[in-house]
Amino acid sequence: MQRFVKNFTICGMWFILSFIVMTDMLIVSIFLIAGLVTGFSFRSLNALGAFVSRLGTVSLCGLLVLLGISVGADTGIFNDLKSLGLRALLISAASILGSIMVTNIFAGVLKKGPANR
Repeated sequence: MQRFVKNFTICGMWFILSFIVMTDMLIVSIFLIAGLVTGFSFRSLNALGAFVSRLGTVSLCGLLVLLGISVGADTGIFNDLKSLGLRALLISAASILGSIMVTNIFAGVLKKGPANR
């Protein structure tokens, strides 16, 4: 009986934790769906599209600044930088260059469009 109670308690805690995580994802999903419905409803307004595009760019820049602040404030990252060294720098540089190359390839494909191929 004691083992059953222990297993039940562990399962109950796991359920509560997964519900909390699912609740966060549910909130994100609700906002995403609300944005899709709003964008679909107002798609004929070009001014709204330009405003939302600019707002998205400013918001993304703000998130990048906040990410930089949190990384810069983390002392563990800079303490581990010596042990990571050149290998981490090369992996980061290769990732950035690969992303730029793939983006340029897809940008060229998308600019051509299906009619111009």
